[in-house]
Amino acid sequence: MLEIRDLHVTYGAVAAVRGISLTVGDGSIVALMGANGAGKSSTLKSVTGQVRPARGEILWDGRSLAGTSAVRIARQGVACVPEGRGIFSDLTVLDNLRLGAYRLRGSRSLASKLDAVYDFFPILRDRRDQTAGTLSGGEQQMMVIGRALMAEPRLLLLDEPSLGLAPKIVDQVYGIVGDICRQLDLAALVIEQDASIALSICSSGYVLRNGVVAVHGTRDDLMNDAAIRDSYLGA
Repeated sequence: MLEIRDLHVTYGAVAAVRGISLTVGDGSIVALMGANGAGKSSTLKSVTGQVRPARGEILWDGRSLAGTSAVRIARQGVACVPEGRGIFSDLTVLDNLRLGAYRLRGSRSLASKLDAVYDFFPILRDRRDQTAGTLSGGEQQMMVIGRALMAEPRLLLLDEPSLGLAPKIVDQVYGIVGDICRQLDLAALVIEQDASIALSICSSGYVLRNGVVAVHGTRDDLMNDAAIRDSYLGA
């Protein structure tokens, strides 16, 4: 579904990404891991059209995304859950969710998508008339995932979904994300520093270091190799 070939991203003289290649198959969940500054978010921004690569190819369903605007990429079924959540804090939960459905037409379709989101996140139904800025961090994260689902994506990009959340809430959010992808047959690329939690739902992963892929493999490969685990995933 998504294929990245020899991706290079630069900011002036600074090379943030230096030749990354990865694939996300249809219906698969893939982790992209590494420390701050490793190039994870720059990779994601290239996929969504927010950053123009200096070199390399990004293919979506076999077609190049070169020169494609962020709006057109979103319309092709790529939805992003951004780092830091990006909520509209003065709007209600319901209005935040509605903003994710800008591609949909007809109130019946909107109502059915809202019901689907509420089925995954029942707390959002209870909070739908509450302003988003008054939600807890975990509830806000659930809301922005729900907002992305309102766009009926085929690929879900999640940038540091565990950021700022208590461990118990992280486990809850990741558990729901895994359920969503399985039930809706969604592909996902999960950007994470916390490798152990990312691999809890991912079938494979890539570890970035200084803008390059240091190691990649299946979840079992990464978790069972002592050298990899100690060097990149934490003992």
